[in-house]
Amino acid sequence: MRPSDHSSLVSAFTDFNESKRQQLIAQDDYFQAVVSNHAYADMTPRTIRGISKEVVSGALNNLSTALLKYFNGEAATSHEVFDSWHNNTCNSFINDCRDANISIKYGKAQKIVNMSFKYLYCLCDETENKGHFDFCHMPLDTYILNWFCDNVVVSLDAEKRAQVKIDKIKKTSWSNLEYGSSEETYTYMWIQSRIRDYLGTQNHQYKAAEDKPLTPFLAEFYIWPEQKYLEACKSFCNQPFLNENYPGYSDNGINKECRIIIDALNMASERMNTMQ
Repeated sequence: MRPSDHSSLVSAFTDFNESKRQQLIAQDDYFQAVVSNHAYADMTPRTIRGISKEVVSGALNNLSTALLKYFNGEAATSHEVFDSWHNNTCNSFINDCRDANISIKYGKAQKIVNMSFKYLYCLCDETENKGHFDFCHMPLDTYILNWFCDNVVVSLDAEKRAQVKIDKIKKTSWSNLEYGSSEETYTYMWIQSRIRDYLGTQNHQYKAAEDKPLTPFLAEFYIWPEQKYLEACKSFCNQPFLNENYPGYSDNGINKECRIIIDALNMASERMNTMQ
């Protein structure tokens, strides 16, 4: 079981701490602060030629306005309603960037939109705007795509799994994803749809009280840091000096660092076992 209360989820978001929360609340327009200062950075603008916050200020302001209107309006009543709003908002951001002579694909737009929702969730209290997050998407990046391959794709029935090339997904940059549809393999909506299906039916880990599955949006609060932890562990275990055939040496500095890492891994493992 995974805690689904607001404070537990915010605590799981290791990139968000109380000082950052207070800093954002102090802003006159925290929607704009989230969009331009935090979600913008998660979009990895360094990989976009010619972009800067000044160049795309109009796009950021329009996105902030779209989010404000969304939260001031009625909450989405279905996946279809939210998907339509999300697609229109992402495409508007892409077009606004194009007007500023900046070219981005849907993968970049989904990241800034989805991460804006994640930061805004952290800024809300337990009950504020609760229904507006019910159908939000899971932000896609390299860690989530790797988790998707190792868990969601593997869970597909044999016929569907045979039609999916995991290597192709892992080689596809999240920033280059196209919108597509739920039936169009390797596209953004195909991935989101498969994640929804998996978490709703075959997911055995990301459930709250009474065996209720977490939504994709809420499950990501746990999935992202855990996938990052898993990949770091695998990378560490593949280091050559951990091989039993590696020549012995007496570098006390490296030995000390290894012991620190191993102790930290053991402590993390014990904490995670208590969540099962």
